[in-house]
Amino acid sequence: MIASVLLIMLVLFLAALIFLWARGFISEQIEKRGQPVDRLCETVDFDFEIIKASGQYELEVRNNGNVDIHSLDIKKFKGGNSEISKFKFSVDAQDAISGKVDLIMEDNTDPESVTIYPVLLGGVVGKSENKVYTCFEQGKTVQVGNI
Repeated sequence: MIASVLLIMLVLFLAALIFLWARGFISEQIEKRGQPVDRLCETVDFDFEIIKASGQYELEVRNNGNVDIHSLDIKKFKGGNSEISKFKFSVDAQDAISGKVDLIMEDNTDPESVTIYPVLLGGVVGKSENKVYTCFEQGKTVQVGNI
């Protein structure tokens, strides 16, 4: 009888230990409008234009989709190097916004190309917190030499 109780306790302990270990492999699910945010990424539709004036860059973004864009991740490329910066303005659905953006590389030169990724804000399932999700599949690239 004592051995049976000890075996049951051992099995429960091992099950709890495995559950806690495996939970680290399961990512948090982020939702927006009741569906996974990665599915909403497929519906993101935006256009942008980069304008250079007086040595400074301005980014104009037009959100053509029905999903609000929380911010934009900007990846700058030159040679084999890349750097990431943020455009922290939100663009509501069917709206446009513009603002200054730093596209100068760390070596004080212009990048060769720029890729812009939309970032969505969604709620974490089971928690009362929000997290951002970058839609890497919807990134758009422009050659800076064409600006």
